Amino acid sequence: MDETSDAVGSIERRVFPSQRRQVANTATFYKSEENRLKTFRDWRYQEIVRKEDLARNGFMYTGSGDKVRCVYCNGMLRQWDRGDVVEEEHRRNYPECPFILEENGVGNVPFHPTTNGYNHTDDSYVPEVRSTTSARRDQGHDIDPIEDRCGAYRSQPAYTNGHHVSDAVSGANNSTGEDESGERCYSTSPRNPRMAVEPSRLATFDGWPAQMKQKPKELAQAGLYYTGDGDKVKCFHCDVLLYNWDPEDDPFVEHARWFPDCEYIRLVKGEDFVRDVKNGKNVHDHVMQTPAVLAVLYEGHTVDTVQKALDAMKAKDGPDEVISAERLLNTVLEIEDAENSTVRHVNGVDVPEDVTKLRNEYEDLKEKQLCKICMDKDMEVIFYPCKHIVCCASCGMSVRQCPICRKRVQSVDKVFMS
Repeated sequence: MDETSDAVGSIERRVFPSQRRQVANTATFYKSEENRLKTFRDWRYQEIVRKEDLARNGFMYTGSGDKVRCVYCNGMLRQWDRGDVVEEEHRRNYPECPFILEENGVGNVPFHPTTNGYNHTDDSYVPEVRSTTSARRDQGHDIDPIEDRCGAYRSQPAYTNGHHVSDAVSGANNSTGEDESGERCYSTSPRNPRMAVEPSRLATFDGWPAQMKQKPKELAQAGLYYTGDGDKVKCFHCDVLLYNWDPEDDPFVEHARWFPDCEYIRLVKGEDFVRDVKNGKNVHDHVMQTPAVLAVLYEGHTVDTVQKALDAMKAKDGPDEVISAERLLNTVLEIEDAENSTVRHVNGVDVPEDVTKLRNEYEDLKEKQLCKICMDKDMEVIFYPCKHIVCCASCGMSVRQCPICRKRVQSVDKVFMS
């Protein structure tokens, strides 16, 4: 383990009003050692710590770096070193874990291999988990507090595609990798490929409760689709389950809060957005750094006018509506036209109101930047290894083959076009 990390911290017990809701229920699925072992199918650290030892001691793989989670106490351990003894590290970091204390009713099902190497259990059952956890850092192992606001559970771990995993967000390994040239990239292997396209997710919301403040459009844009049960939605990419929504909850924010490792959220909203959600900052300030806003500012329009346009668009379409450069520009021009008309009227000068020429100057930009798949949002991702720029971030996560060269897309990254 990394002995240079933060010193042992005191255990912080967090109590939230929403603890009146259902809390941890690990049910039966991951109480099976065999089922825990199956989550390690992409484990790349076998020479450092054996996956069999991890599964035997109550851990399942999170799919992020070498980070594992205990299914009984929700404790997370990472940054393993050669020679680490799983049982000892589990006991040292989480001494109150029911698995460690061998409490009655813990229900662990040991793995007893048969002649073909498996003793199958029911794979059809996937539990829901609602929990608050201890927050502590201890010599390189850390666990992030799970705040029981929107219930969350990722039913199956999202696996990396073999890229090196780095710590882009403090305190949490993400599943973002690097290609051979050292460039950052994101996996395009969603857990539910059928829901990778936004219209498919949107179509699932036919029975969505009408009283909910979160609208289907903004939920679908956040990568979520409706399960048909209450207010439960799932992410097509990381498989996180979100439910018990409060009226003020923002789908993108809650998605990033509950599963910051989700590559869809990281690609669509950016690493800074995820980091700020984790740190409790006002994430809506980042809209001024989006490609659409930067493109309009680059053409000389003032920040004040652009902010007015953004406020008007949010009031009309909702706070999570994806902003395109074309729509933002049109709104900015309308505001500027209205302001200039007032000035002309006051000064008594008869100046023709004509913004057609200015709009035509952006026509080529609009055509060049438009996503070639949905024809709605701007292009903003690059495919690897072919390096073609074809579509928006949302569509990029659903593309398996480049539409231009037909090469297989191994990963994508976000680009900023002006």
